[in-house]
Amino acid sequence: MMKSGILKIIDSFKRIFQDKYAQICMISFSLLFGFAKSLSEYLNPSFKIYVDIRCVIFYAELCYLALNFAYWVVLQSYKVKPVKIKYPKTLCFIFFGIFFAIYTVCWLNYWPGTMFIDNVWIMKFGMMMARQHPILYVSFVLSLFKLGMWLGGLNYGIAIYTGLQMLAISAFMASLFFSIFQRRIPSAVKIILLISCAALPIYALYAVASTKDVYWSICLSGLTILIYRLVLSPEEKQSKKFWFLFNIYLLGIVLLRNNGIHISLFNMGFLLWLFPKQRVMLSKSLCVALAAFLLVSAWLKLFDIELLFKEKVAIPLQQIGAVVQEGGNITPEQEDFISKVIPLKKMKKRYHPHSVDPIKWGKSGISSRFLNSHSAEFMKVWLEVVKANPKSSLLSYLLQVYWYWAPSDKKRLNLIDNTLPEIPYATLEAMDWVYEQGYVRRYIF
Repeated sequence: MMKSGILKIIDSFKRIFQDKYAQICMISFSLLFGFAKSLSEYLNPSFKIYVDIRCVIFYAELCYLALNFAYWVVLQSYKVKPVKIKYPKTLCFIFFGIFFAIYTVCWLNYWPGTMFIDNVWIMKFGMMMARQHPILYVSFVLSLFKLGMWLGGLNYGIAIYTGLQMLAISAFMASLFFSIFQRRIPSAVKIILLISCAALPIYALYAVASTKDVYWSICLSGLTILIYRLVLSPEEKQSKKFWFLFNIYLLGIVLLRNNGIHISLFNMGFLLWLFPKQRVMLSKSLCVALAAFLLVSAWLKLFDIELLFKEKVAIPLQQIGAVVQEGGNITPEQEDFISKVIPLKKMKKRYHPHSVDPIKWGKSGISSRFLNSHSAEFMKVWLEVVKANPKSSLLSYLLQVYWYWAPSDKKRLNLIDNTLPEIPYATLEAMDWVYEQGYVRRYIF
């Protein structure tokens, strides 16, 4: 019996290797992963890129094996009918309790929660920060801040914020694992996944951190899971609950980031092409997203708030900065235009490979008003600069997103921190103000 079981496993793996489309995708992703790992290992102090082919191949092989195993596990879960294993709904509440209890321990340790500088600015400067951050999120933070002050102090407002966030993450993780446990996946794999996600410190740390990225990430993850369900059954009619959650997650993506509408339009266009049987419902969801975007635009006009264009063009600014810093190919006309956005000497001095903030903020001399009124011209100049300097532009992009593939690279943290320009006065002012309000922790990032 054991021999026949082993032969079945071998046979199932053979079928995976015969799936040419899946193999092309996994090989491509594995090579990209190996390339990214090599970049993270060999970024030298001068911020130049070096790729070790041996490192690429080693990590690509590991990734390829892991992907094939994961693909096999997924196939096993849909191999036998019925697909789902019935568990009582109380299991979902048990999962919720597990995650919430773990997050509560972290919450009490960092009471009333950690703060990202964006939220400090919002509480200090109010609705004017809607020029930089989504107005819905700014209103949400200000409402909780005022509620906290009414209850007795700033710490109560922060505690309410992090408490609500912990509830949201716990609910999402509970529903995710309840769905996983209903699949015909080996029990050992389910338990390992549950323990890994529950014990991973980064989830607990983000659960108690006040930043819009947490809610946005929940929406993005939820929408990804629903799209995965569409991929598995592209012609099957989905339930009202499915489309309700789909719209909620899509609205979250649109409303919790200023560039959310651009991301949503691109993805929805692709989904409309990919799933012809679902086009009616997808079109309705797209209309909901567009309506929400128009409402937010009207809301901004009501408060006479103009969004900062520089917040939407971080990568173009960074790439132009890299070309200016290296003395790349820029025409006199382009130089003249760029100098009206930001003085070239300032841009050259303040360019930092890992952060565009020194160019956007502080004493950079950037003209937000000019950039807002000449956005189309800026995009045209940027495309021309990138076309004339492809190598510098690509290198700048790779260094800008370096932390995505090397988040735990502690070796270079001090190097990077020590080479950043001054902290803007507005940031120091906002931090001092928060401490004056009685914030009990010095955890501002």
